[in-house]
Amino acid sequence: MQPPVHRTKTEQLATAIATVFHLGEVAPWPGHYATLVTVPLAVLLHWLGPWPHLVVTLLLLAVGTWAAERYSDLTGKHDHRAIVIDEVVGYLVTVWLAPWHFLSFFFGYFLFRVLDGLKPGPLRWLDRHVKGGFGVMIDDVAAGAVAALILHWLVPWTAPPLFAMLQRLW
Repeated sequence: MQPPVHRTKTEQLATAIATVFHLGEVAPWPGHYATLVTVPLAVLLHWLGPWPHLVVTLLLLAVGTWAAERYSDLTGKHDHRAIVIDEVVGYLVTVWLAPWHFLSFFFGYFLFRVLDGLKPGPLRWLDRHVKGGFGVMIDDVAAGAVAALILHWLVPWTAPPLFAMLQRLW
């Protein structure tokens, strides 16, 4: 189902935000691409520190909730596949307090995508029972939080052996 033609500036803005500047409408795997284009933003925010990262993430959560609600109303479908602002916010949650290491961003991408795709247990419940724009966003925020917990355990254990292996290869 194609999204309707947008008439007002508010509808255009909501569409641009919800679909991350229309990426969600054109990409074959919109969630993967939206997460991937978020990596440079996540690296920049991580470099700026945890407070700027948190502020931007919360701001995107609020704006994304509004945009997802509007886009869902425009398309007549809750959590339309073109809505990918939730992936942006979920990935930012994943790497918010992660160790400053390239593996944090690499593993964070895969952990978040797997958890968002499989939606185990409580994530599936959130996806099915929380409605509106907040419902679109909250399962990805929760997936990001779970991925962050795994990431905090995973990176310190995997970084030293991977670096040793890379040094032997070069």
